[in-house]
Amino acid sequence: MLSRSYRVKRLKILPKILTVKAFGNPMSDKRSLNKVIRTRYISLYFIIMLLILSSCSQKSPEISDKELWKQSTLSKERHKRNEYLIRILAKISNREYRSPRFQFNHYQSLAHAILNRLKYHKNKKTIQSWITHSSPALRHIAINKMAWSKDQSNGAALIKILNTDRVPNLRVDALTAISQLGLKTSSKSIVALLKKSKYIRLEKSLLGTLINTGATDSCDYLYTNIKVSARLTRREFIFLNAYVYLKCENAVKIMSAYLTKGTIDKSKPRRQEQLFQLAYLLKSPIITKELIKYFDKTKNIAALYALIESNEKSALVFAKQIFVSILQSPHYKDNKKSSLISELLRLDKKPLIELVLATVLNIKNENSRQEFIAEIASTVKASGIGSTLYRNVKHRQYIAERLLNAYLVQPVSIRKEIAKILYWFDGYTGKIRLKNIIANENKKKLKCYLLVAYVRIADKSDLNFVMKFNTDNYSLGCQGTAEELINKYKNKKIAN
Repeated sequence: MLSRSYRVKRLKILPKILTVKAFGNPMSDKRSLNKVIRTRYISLYFIIMLLILSSCSQKSPEISDKELWKQSTLSKERHKRNEYLIRILAKISNREYRSPRFQFNHYQSLAHAILNRLKYHKNKKTIQSWITHSSPALRHIAINKMAWSKDQSNGAALIKILNTDRVPNLRVDALTAISQLGLKTSSKSIVALLKKSKYIRLEKSLLGTLINTGATDSCDYLYTNIKVSARLTRREFIFLNAYVYLKCENAVKIMSAYLTKGTIDKSKPRRQEQLFQLAYLLKSPIITKELIKYFDKTKNIAALYALIESNEKSALVFAKQIFVSILQSPHYKDNKKSSLISELLRLDKKPLIELVLATVLNIKNENSRQEFIAEIASTVKASGIGSTLYRNVKHRQYIAERLLNAYLVQPVSIRKEIAKILYWFDGYTGKIRLKNIIANENKKKLKCYLLVAYVRIADKSDLNFVMKFNTDNYSLGCQGTAEELINKYKNKKIAN
């Protein structure tokens, strides 16, 4: 057994032994101590420092749109209010704005509306700074303001947006702004953008600028993007549309290929109409021949519209023959016949108007005749101010005269439709004939329709005839029409 003195010595020496075993003797070997500090304590120091830095660099929580809106309403100065509104729109990213489902929330829409009302000339510097802002909503406002500013100094910024912006809709807006400012863009730069672009809307607007500038030097590039196929994609069609509108060399060749190969038949009805519109725009005798052949094969009425609108003499002669056969044929539905009648009338050409009226009035079936005259009435009503049929007084008078000649022979249902036409037309001048028809008409309602047309052209000598309708035997509308003429000449007497 160990003595007490030895055990005490052992306990005193033990800490020194442990430190030497673990770290080496610090008094004798300083290098080993430095090595331990480097390997163990420095790594721990770096970890602590990283944690401190990360805690310091943590972002403060974003202020909500609602709070920013409240702060903007409380701020008395305009520039401070605008700063809060800009912060609301600054949260919108390019990815969000580019999405077709993107919609402003309530506060974003309010901020957008207020900032959009800013006048360009008073806030020129701030609006110009938005063109380089990270928020696409602010860039959109800046583009629109620059478009209406008529300040051509913004051209460079708009061209940069057109070339580099990540949001395709903003590139389209920039292109329209450039055209509004009257800045010229070379066809080569537009073709270069078309090669890079993958967005149909941007391509459509770029092709529109090519058409407006008449850039025929881009025909070769357009030709490479056109394929004569049954399943014509939307992208291929817009390139074909531009190719035809620019009247490039092979436009007639391509359209005749569509007609001869029968690829139009396999397309959807809407696409068929669009292709026929392109066909008659060319106004080529080759296309006219192909359309006639195509109609003989398919009996497609859309092809007949293209023939009529092409204004070719041979096409119109063929269309007249076909029109008569279509109206008399039981194979075509009445709605197709009615649409054909309205299309012919809207062209506002006297030979076609004569053809329509002559064929319609000679139809034996009373129901179909009534439907076609009703279609004439609706076309007359729809052809309001601005249409060629409305402006052409001679043609309106001719329609009214032809229908009045056949008025008394027709049954009540057809007489009603003719009376409606006269009700809407204000260009008829045959007062004596109209007066005789009103006198011989048995139906009071039809008399009132015709009276409206009669009062338009009546004078002081017709007061006695018109006063007969200002009684309780007729409707209030009829009485009101008669009172218009009576009051007109009564007021003149009082003035005298």
